[in-house]
Amino acid sequence: MKDDPQFMSKVKDYLSDDKVESVVALCDRSSSPVANMVAKGALIDNGSIKDVQDAMERQGNLEVYKLEHNLASLATIAGAAPMIGF
Repeated sequence: MKDDPQFMSKVKDYLSDDKVESVVALCDRSSSPVANMVAKGALIDNGSIKDVQDAMERQGNLEVYKLEHNLASLATIAGAAPMIGF
């Protein structure tokens, strides 16, 4: 799926109009790591900026873990591929 180049612009517009549900719906449709982080921050009700930052940072760490999870296997396959003729 190609990323929406207007994603953050739409998020800013929705948040400036207090349309948190629209932000979450937009993030659900995108399902990218950045969208997951934005959704997590948008779902913090009555929290301080620090609370939102912390939630987004925790989600960011989780997204990095998910992206790195199979990286070792991919590196092994990439290293072995030339040896078997690919």
